Amino acid sequence: MTSSRSLHLGEFAARVLVVPIFVTSGIGKLTAWNSNVAYMATRQLPAIRLLLATAALIELIGSVCVISGVRLRTAAIVLGVYLVIVTCTFHDFWNVSGMNASMQRTQFLENVAIVGGLLHIAFTRRAS
Repeated sequence: MTSSRSLHLGEFAARVLVVPIFVTSGIGKLTAWNSNVAYMATRQLPAIRLLLATAALIELIGSVCVISGVRLRTAAIVLGVYLVIVTCTFHDFWNVSGMNASMQRTQFLENVAIVGGLLHIAFTRRAS
């Protein structure tokens, strides 16, 4: 039987391990603002600067909430929904071919795995 303490440590470890991708991405959006605007423009998105700022805030605030446990369920769900939207928008492997399709499919599936981890975090019994 698993002790309560090891269960708590395992849950915390899962939260710590899932957020680095969001922290580094959020910081990257802010520190390489113009490059990110240019990249997003390739997808013909509206209000790119607003979307980029919103994305950085979701990633950074969501990460803080997941690590701290404050509004954990809400933060994990918001990050998960956000990641589904980003994944379908930027890793649409079904619209490209060759090696690019393979790389995009891999990134798509990696993000699907992260969403799975976020769902697990959101719906464990102590998340609130």
